[in-house]
Amino acid sequence: SSEIDWIEAVGDYAGLHVGKKMHLLREPLHLLECRLDRAEFLRIHRSTIVKLDRITRIEPLANRDCRLTLQDGTHLRVSRTYSKPLHDLLRNRESTSVSL
Repeated sequence: SSEIDWIEAVGDYAGLHVGKKMHLLREPLHLLECRLDRAEFLRIHRSTIVKLDRITRIEPLANRDCRLTLQDGTHLRVSRTYSKPLHDLLRNRESTSVSL
C-alpha cells in the first residue's frame, strides 16, 4: 500500500493508482477502505480514497467542496461530506508532527 497514490471506484472494482498506472482490484471500494490504514488513507468522495502523504495542496471551491492536488499533479475533488474530516485530520497531523 506504500506505492498507492489514490484509489477510485470502478464499478465493483477498485482502481489503484500507482504513479501513471492503474491496477484493478476485484473488490468494492467500501470493503477495501476497511482494510486500509486510517492513518495513511482517507475517503474524500464516495468514489475516491487518497493517500494522505501524497497531498500537496487543498483549494476550497464555491460549493463547499475542495480540490486536492497530489504530488504528481493529479487533481481530485473532495465532496463537502468529506471535507471537514480531511481538514480535521490534516490539522491534527500538523500539530503532532515533530521537526527534527
